[in-house]
Amino acid sequence: GNSSGRFQTKCTGHYIRTAVLMELVLDTIKYTCHYAKENEEEFTAKVEEAFNIRRDSSLKGIKSDIAKKEKRSGELNNLIKKIYEDNVSGKLSDKRFQMFLSDYEKEQEDVDNAILSLKEELERFQTDSMRTENFMELVHKYTDFTELTAPMIYEFVDKIIVHEADKSTGERIQQVDIYLKYIGK
Repeated sequence: GNSSGRFQTKCTGHYIRTAVLMELVLDTIKYTCHYAKENEEEFTAKVEEAFNIRRDSSLKGIKSDIAKKEKRSGELNNLIKKIYEDNVSGKLSDKRFQMFLSDYEKEQEDVDNAILSLKEELERFQTDSMRTENFMELVHKYTDFTELTAPMIYEFVDKIIVHEADKSTGERIQQVDIYLKYIGK
Protein backbone atom coordinates (compact mmCIF):
# COMPACT_ATOMS: atom_id res chain seq x y z
CA GLY A 1 0.00 0.00 0.00
CA ASN A 2 0.97 3.62 0.28
CA SER A 3 0.64 6.37 2.86
CA SER A 4 -3.02 7.11 2.08
CA GLY A 5 -3.96 3.45 2.47
CA ARG A 6 -5.14 3.15 -1.13
CA PHE A 7 -3.99 1.36 -4.25
CA GLN A 8 -4.45 3.76 -7.11
CA THR A 9 -3.94 3.98 -10.85
CA LYS A 10 -3.95 7.20 -12.86
CA CYS A 11 -7.76 7.02 -13.12
CA THR A 12 -9.27 8.15 -9.82
CA GLY A 13 -12.27 5.82 -10.25
CA HIS A 14 -9.98 2.81 -9.90
CA TYR A 15 -8.80 3.37 -6.33
CA ILE A 16 -9.67 0.96 -3.54
CA ARG A 17 -8.78 1.12 0.15
CA THR A 18 -5.93 -1.23 1.03
CA ALA A 19 -7.85 -2.75 3.97
CA VAL A 20 -10.82 -3.54 1.70
CA LEU A 21 -8.58 -5.11 -0.93
CA MET A 22 -6.73 -7.20 1.68
CA GLU A 23 -10.03 -8.45 3.07
CA LEU A 24 -11.22 -9.38 -0.42
CA VAL A 25 -8.00 -11.25 -1.17
CA LEU A 26 -8.10 -13.11 2.15
CA ASP A 27 -11.78 -14.02 1.70
CA THR A 28 -11.09 -15.27 -1.83
CA ILE A 29 -8.16 -17.41 -0.74
CA LYS A 30 -10.04 -18.70 2.30
CA TYR A 31 -13.21 -19.53 0.32
CA THR A 32 -11.33 -21.12 -2.58
CA CYS A 33 -9.12 -23.25 -0.32
CA HIS A 34 -12.09 -24.37 1.78
CA TYR A 35 -14.08 -25.26 -1.34
CA ALA A 36 -11.08 -27.05 -2.90
CA LYS A 37 -10.53 -29.14 0.26
CA GLU A 38 -14.19 -30.07 0.68
CA ASN A 39 -14.86 -30.82 -3.02
CA GLU A 40 -11.48 -31.77 -4.44
CA GLU A 41 -12.78 -33.83 -7.39
CA GLU A 42 -15.39 -31.28 -8.45
CA PHE A 43 -12.91 -28.43 -7.96
CA THR A 44 -10.27 -30.18 -10.08
CA ALA A 45 -12.82 -30.87 -12.83
CA LYS A 46 -13.98 -27.21 -12.86
CA VAL A 47 -10.43 -25.85 -13.01
CA GLU A 48 -9.47 -28.28 -15.77
CA GLU A 49 -12.58 -27.43 -17.82
CA ALA A 50 -12.01 -23.67 -17.50
CA PHE A 51 -8.34 -24.09 -18.36
CA ASN A 52 -9.10 -26.28 -21.40
CA ILE A 53 -11.51 -23.68 -22.79
CA ARG A 54 -8.90 -20.91 -22.33
CA ARG A 55 -6.12 -23.14 -23.66
CA ASP A 56 -8.02 -24.20 -26.79
CA SER A 57 -8.77 -20.62 -27.74
CA SER A 58 -5.17 -19.55 -26.99
CA LEU A 59 -3.73 -22.48 -28.94
CA LYS A 60 -5.83 -21.54 -31.98
CA GLY A 61 -4.51 -17.97 -31.80
CA ILE A 62 -0.89 -19.04 -31.31
CA LYS A 63 -1.02 -21.57 -34.18
CA SER A 64 -2.57 -18.97 -36.46
CA ASP A 65 0.16 -16.44 -35.51
CA ILE A 66 2.88 -19.02 -36.19
CA ALA A 67 1.37 -19.80 -39.64
CA LYS A 68 1.24 -16.06 -40.53
CA LYS A 69 4.82 -15.48 -39.37
CA GLU A 70 6.11 -18.56 -41.23
CA LYS A 71 4.36 -17.36 -44.40
CA ARG A 72 6.02 -13.95 -44.03
CA SER A 73 9.37 -15.63 -43.43
CA GLY A 74 8.99 -17.47 -46.75
CA GLU A 75 8.02 -14.22 -48.51
CA LEU A 76 11.09 -12.48 -47.10
CA ASN A 77 13.37 -15.30 -48.34
CA ASN A 78 11.89 -14.87 -51.82
CA LEU A 79 12.27 -11.08 -51.68
CA ILE A 80 15.92 -11.39 -50.64
CA LYS A 81 16.55 -13.84 -53.51
CA LYS A 82 14.82 -11.44 -55.94
CA ILE A 83 16.84 -8.37 -54.93
CA TYR A 84 20.07 -10.40 -55.27
CA GLU A 85 19.03 -11.35 -58.82
CA ASP A 86 17.98 -7.76 -59.62
CA ASN A 87 21.29 -6.47 -58.27
CA VAL A 88 23.34 -8.97 -60.28
CA SER A 89 21.40 -8.20 -63.49
CA GLY A 90 21.86 -4.45 -62.93
CA LYS A 91 18.13 -3.69 -62.39
CA LEU A 92 18.87 -2.64 -58.80
CA SER A 93 21.74 -0.37 -57.77
CA ASP A 94 24.17 -1.50 -55.04
CA LYS A 95 22.98 1.30 -52.76
CA ARG A 96 19.30 0.35 -53.15
CA PHE A 97 20.22 -3.34 -52.82
CA GLN A 98 21.98 -2.73 -49.48
CA MET A 99 19.02 -0.69 -48.21
CA PHE A 100 16.48 -3.40 -49.13
CA LEU A 101 18.71 -6.19 -47.86
CA SER A 102 19.21 -4.49 -44.50
CA ASP A 103 15.44 -3.93 -44.09
CA TYR A 104 14.52 -7.48 -45.12
CA GLU A 105 17.17 -9.09 -42.94
CA LYS A 106 16.05 -7.06 -39.91
CA GLU A 107 12.43 -8.06 -40.47
CA GLN A 108 13.49 -11.69 -41.05
CA GLU A 109 15.29 -11.70 -37.70
CA ASP A 110 12.25 -10.22 -35.94
CA VAL A 111 9.90 -12.74 -37.59
CA ASP A 112 12.17 -15.69 -36.72
CA ASN A 113 12.42 -14.56 -33.08
CA ALA A 114 8.64 -14.17 -32.91
CA ILE A 115 8.16 -17.69 -34.32
CA LEU A 116 10.58 -19.07 -31.74
CA SER A 117 8.81 -17.43 -28.79
CA LEU A 118 5.36 -18.44 -30.12
CA LYS A 119 6.54 -22.06 -30.40
CA GLU A 120 7.85 -21.90 -26.81
CA GLU A 121 4.47 -20.54 -25.67
CA LEU A 122 2.73 -23.36 -27.55
CA GLU A 123 4.98 -25.90 -25.82
CA ARG A 124 4.21 -24.39 -22.38
CA PHE A 125 0.47 -24.60 -23.02
CA GLN A 126 0.71 -28.21 -24.13
CA THR A 127 2.76 -29.36 -21.14
CA ASP A 128 1.05 -27.31 -18.43
CA SER A 129 -1.10 -29.95 -16.76
CA MET A 130 0.06 -29.64 -13.16
CA ARG A 131 -2.15 -26.66 -12.22
CA THR A 132 -4.63 -28.25 -9.85
CA GLU A 133 -1.99 -30.47 -8.24
CA ASN A 134 0.16 -27.40 -7.59
CA PHE A 135 -2.79 -25.47 -6.18
CA MET A 136 -3.85 -28.36 -3.93
CA GLU A 137 -0.30 -28.49 -2.53
CA LEU A 138 -0.68 -24.82 -1.56
CA VAL A 139 -4.13 -25.48 -0.07
CA HIS A 140 -2.75 -28.20 2.19
CA LYS A 141 0.34 -26.16 3.09
CA TYR A 142 -1.73 -23.41 4.77
CA THR A 143 -4.06 -24.21 7.63
CA ASP A 144 -4.38 -20.77 9.21
CA PHE A 145 -6.28 -18.21 7.16
CA THR A 146 -7.01 -15.72 9.96
CA GLU A 147 -4.73 -13.07 8.48
CA LEU A 148 -3.19 -12.36 5.13
CA THR A 149 0.60 -12.70 5.22
CA ALA A 150 3.12 -11.60 2.60
CA PRO A 151 4.07 -15.23 1.75
CA MET A 152 0.38 -16.08 1.26
CA ILE A 153 -0.09 -13.20 -1.18
CA TYR A 154 3.10 -14.18 -3.01
CA GLU A 155 2.19 -17.87 -3.23
CA PHE A 156 -1.54 -17.58 -3.96
CA VAL A 157 -2.06 -14.37 -5.96
CA ASP A 158 -1.10 -14.09 -9.59
CA LYS A 159 -2.63 -10.66 -10.26
CA ILE A 160 -5.42 -8.35 -9.16
CA ILE A 161 -7.42 -6.10 -11.48
CA VAL A 162 -9.33 -3.25 -9.86
CA HIS A 163 -12.10 -1.94 -12.13
CA GLU A 164 -13.52 1.57 -12.12
CA ALA A 165 -16.17 2.18 -9.46
CA ASP A 166 -19.78 2.38 -10.65
CA LYS A 167 -21.93 4.93 -8.82
CA SER A 168 -24.94 4.81 -11.19
CA THR A 169 -27.15 3.16 -8.55
CA GLY A 170 -26.23 5.72 -5.89
CA GLU A 171 -24.02 3.15 -4.19
CA ARG A 172 -20.32 2.73 -4.95
CA ILE A 173 -20.03 -0.71 -6.58
CA GLN A 174 -16.63 -1.88 -7.71
CA GLN A 175 -15.52 -5.06 -9.44
CA VAL A 176 -12.22 -6.57 -8.38
CA ASP A 177 -10.85 -9.58 -10.29
CA ILE A 178 -8.50 -11.75 -8.27
CA TYR A 179 -6.44 -14.25 -10.26
CA LEU A 180 -4.99 -17.06 -8.18
CA LYS A 181 -1.87 -18.91 -9.27
CA TYR A 182 -2.45 -22.10 -11.25
CA ILE A 183 -6.25 -21.75 -11.34
CA GLY A 184 -6.96 -18.25 -12.68
CA LYS A 185 -9.85 -15.85 -11.95
